[in-house]
Amino acid sequence: MFLTVLALYGQGQLRRGPSPPEPAPAKAEKPPKAPEAPKAPKARKAPEASKTQDRLVGTWKLVSFEDRRPTGEVTHPHGRDPLGVIMYDGAGHMAAQIMNRGRPDFADRRQPAPEEKKGAYETYIAYFGSYTVNESEGTVTHHVEGALNPNMVGTDLTRSFEFSGNRLILKPVGQTSVLTWERVK
Repeated sequence: MFLTVLALYGQGQLRRGPSPPEPAPAKAEKPPKAPEAPKAPKARKAPEASKTQDRLVGTWKLVSFEDRRPTGEVTHPHGRDPLGVIMYDGAGHMAAQIMNRGRPDFADRRQPAPEEKKGAYETYIAYFGSYTVNESEGTVTHHVEGALNPNMVGTDLTRSFEFSGNRLILKPVGQTSVLTWERVK
């Protein structure tokens, strides 16, 4: 006695017993057709990215960081020529870094003085996480998973957005800052 495996609708089934009898040779000239295997179900199509998300995906360099006060005064929190980059990928991940140019080196890079650490911290913004786009509200929300500032971790940073040619303008909701980014080619 031995085991025979029968294919029934794509699932194996075991049967104990004698070997099934050999079929009689076919009289037709063509060889017998093998039974068709069941068709695999069609794969579900992943949800398509929004048009805005498609436009966001890529690397952007910081062109300007302005704080536009209600009085009309415009200040530059990271100097008139800040350095920065923001990246969005198609899977919903993002990262941003912004710093003042011309930051001084530490006197001892392995053991900076407390005032050097403070100065370095105050002139640098860095965080990463995921993002979601709300096209109807014209916003992108950064869901912070890690950051230089530990108080940012676990927060959601919502920015209104607009595109102007190869530029992306982000405005933190509820703030007076305006960040202009240019697509890196």
